[in-house]
Amino acid sequence: MEKSHTRLNYLDNLKLFLAMSVITFHVAVAYGPMGGWYYYERGDNLLVNIPLASLVVYLDAFFMILFFFISGYLTPSEYDRKGPRRYFYSKLKRLGIPLLLFVFTLSPLQEFIKLHFVNRSPQTFFDYYIHEVLTMRDLCPGQMWFVATLLVFSIIYMLLRELFRNWNTSADSAPLTLVRTLRFTFFLGLGACALRQLFPAGREFFHFIIGNYAQYIVFFIGGIFAARRGWIETIPQNAAYFWRLSLLILIPAVFLILIGGGALDNGTDIFTTGVSWQFYTFTFWQIFFCTAMIITLLLIFKRRFNTKNIWSNDSYAAYIIHPLTTIPYALLIMHLEVSPLIKFIFVSICGIVTSFAVSRFIVRRMPLLKDIL
Repeated sequence: MEKSHTRLNYLDNLKLFLAMSVITFHVAVAYGPMGGWYYYERGDNLLVNIPLASLVVYLDAFFMILFFFISGYLTPSEYDRKGPRRYFYSKLKRLGIPLLLFVFTLSPLQEFIKLHFVNRSPQTFFDYYIHEVLTMRDLCPGQMWFVATLLVFSIIYMLLRELFRNWNTSADSAPLTLVRTLRFTFFLGLGACALRQLFPAGREFFHFIIGNYAQYIVFFIGGIFAARRGWIETIPQNAAYFWRLSLLILIPAVFLILIGGGALDNGTDIFTTGVSWQFYTFTFWQIFFCTAMIITLLLIFKRRFNTKNIWSNDSYAAYIIHPLTTIPYALLIMHLEVSPLIKFIFVSICGIVTSFAVSRFIVRRMPLLKDIL
């Protein structure tokens, strides 16, 4: 029989914030100068491109990594409650089934929008589905890359727990000190630099950005240790204070790195891999900014946003459907002669509201989906 458990409201609210950040991030990509999505409008106005590119850089440095940390943090207690068999089946139900449904339903719709509005392909949706999807030549996980990765991480965790049966009883009360966070961040930066020599940052390999997986793996494991050792509850004031103040330096520092490194004139390729001061400086900036944001957000939400929010349960479904509930607004105003910043604000707000509304009142009320999303 599964043991009862208490929900951590601040983590639910943090996931709600991150899901809204994902929608905002993708709309910023659509109207800004960086990245690619299922729809985008490009311009050369620096007054538009600089704020949108900045938002993309800041969010990209931490938001999906924090998702992995939270998932890792919740994993040990879920495994303890359910045991290996129920844990495995729950992951297949919660992650595997939505992933499988997505790649054969919503993903083809998203990819067709990209073919039509970005690649200007004359191919019909029926032809695309028959020749690309059903033949499995172009099965794209889209935003569900996170779910696919988390499913793999969860299964590996289960296997390790079964191989090392005493793992779940080896809790350590050692606190997370400032020195440990600095050491952790520095060595993670070295690992990210090494990985990106083989897999440049931002470049997809079979629809997965492998260059970011050093952060994903390490922070997922970090979440597991944080849960076992009570790190969030015991982090000392000097560490919290240091990382919060470091943001005052890290936030403007990225402008010096990118502009000083020639991003405005030569693009950003030099920041993604290779042997240059631009690459190493930017990668370490990402890692230190990531650590600072994660520690700061965890403590802020634990202290100030630790009450139940009725919309937090809709975060997962909203994350899954958000391109199809956001892009229509961009298409609606695509010919409107207004600033892309106005379009960004309008589409972001409408996309967030619609994604969560459709999640709550339609998707999560469907017979098959209400039990898994």
